[in-house]
Amino acid sequence: MFPPDGMKFEIDSENAWEDSIVFAWGEAVDIEGSSMMYQHEVTGDLADFFLISSNMPSSKWSIPYHHVKYYMDQAGVSVATGTYFTMNDRYFILTVNHGVPGECQYTKINDDGRFLRCIQFIELNIAADYAIIEIDKIEGRKPIHISSTAPEGRQWKSALSVMNKVYFTGYPNTEGPFTVSGEIIGYTYSGLIYIRSYAWAGSSGSAVY
Repeated sequence: MFPPDGMKFEIDSENAWEDSIVFAWGEAVDIEGSSMMYQHEVTGDLADFFLISSNMPSSKWSIPYHHVKYYMDQAGVSVATGTYFTMNDRYFILTVNHGVPGECQYTKINDDGRFLRCIQFIELNIAADYAIIEIDKIEGRKPIHISSTAPEGRQWKSALSVMNKVYFTGYPNTEGPFTVSGEIIGYTYSGLIYIRSYAWAGSSGSAVY
């Protein structure tokens, strides 16, 4: 049978519309010579999606990658960029709330292929669309020290002046990391900042400096 258990594949902007995942298995033979029809059996959330057709005469079935992505989106599987920071000897990830669709136990932090667990959600702010996740210390990564890097007092006024240059680094369209520039163009009455820049799918959660 193919694919074997544990096989992994990556869907990105280049292969989503070109490649497919192929399911194949050994053909069965009816001793009386009748044609064979295959039924599918899936487990977990896969039962909610149309992955493999029933009553198939062929022992091979392919699914385009962009169909798989659609099913993942429907299942609440999401990916976002985040910023690793520390405060009071604890470690956190700051990202977007819409990138955290599930419970803490199902949320993982990917550090170059190493997956770290979510200890707890510190904040899930739907209105402002940000999330703060507490995690274990990431060995080999240098976190941002909020207490020493955040502006203080009147420094905020100059740091957030209109037309000041800002930058963010993320993975637009699953490529990167890329750093993109922009500038502050205004504010809202509630204290939010308007920034003129470029953003693509995959940039969500990128910290702006």
